[in-house]
Amino acid sequence: MTDDELVAEGTKLVQVIERAQMTLGMLALEYAPIGDPSVKTGGYDRLQEYATAIGCDFGTLRNYRAVAAAWKGVDHGEHKFSLLKGLAPVHDKPGLMTALAAAPAPTKSGRWTVVAAQQFAREHGFWTPEDSPPDHVSPLRRLRSWIASVPVAELDDRQRADLLAVVDETRGDLLLLREYLTGQRVKR
Repeated sequence: MTDDELVAEGTKLVQVIERAQMTLGMLALEYAPIGDPSVKTGGYDRLQEYATAIGCDFGTLRNYRAVAAAWKGVDHGEHKFSLLKGLAPVHDKPGLMTALAAAPAPTKSGRWTVVAAQQFAREHGFWTPEDSPPDHVSPLRRLRSWIASVPVAELDDRQRADLLAVVDETRGDLLLLREYLTGQRVKR
């Protein structure tokens, strides 16, 4: 194969992977909704069950589900999963998608990179510091901060979904830490 043929074939495969990631996330979200009130753990056990059933790593599937939940009901066009993951904290997703579609992408391919789209979102007011705490802030600190800042009765649907995602993420991480420290499998 020539270099151009290798690039073309690789591009096709990446597109398949990107579509599969969002599709798996949407399926996982349907199977194990985040914050499902009928499930004590907010869908964590169901997600583990689904991951096992389809042969997917639990952490990977949890990531896909979180991105799908962040973009549920939003027309995100043909953007790559990795871009949507990088833009998940944005508060006005429909507005950002409209703005990105209207602005020229800063690449030769005409597609937005994650870094360029994040910068665009920040520069145009779609992404505020409140939307994404620094990477070094743990999920537990983010959760404490949100709880302290907004009474539960004042939470909108997006904030409630964000909090439930942090709870799910934190619970899984704490169970893994317990298993690591004790050497004993934790019942999930």
